[in-house]
Amino acid sequence: MGWIFKKAQLIISRSGANTSQEIAAFNQKSILIPLPKSQQEEQLINAKWVQQQLPQQTLIIDQTKLNSDNLLSAIISLSLVKKNDKKIKIETNFKLLETIYEII
Repeated sequence: MGWIFKKAQLIISRSGANTSQEIAAFNQKSILIPLPKSQQEEQLINAKWVQQQLPQQTLIIDQTKLNSDNLLSAIISLSLVKKNDKKIKIETNFKLLETIYEII
């Protein structure tokens, strides 16, 4: 998946731990749709973490509010954003993994 994420112009995805890490590591624009019902809202936590790392490049859409209009609006909005040149530090990625480990 890493190769696909690296080449993508925009990623529309759930926000599992691996996906979130790869989006941040590859500095990608993303629209994240966390699973609405998870044990400890870990997908929402992951999505918010990605948004903290890449605030201009990440939009989170609540699945219950997802429709074609707001998805298209999000795609257009992100298409106008220039990619951040910032590289995510590896230490930051480990902090997320530690948090996920503690939750599990």
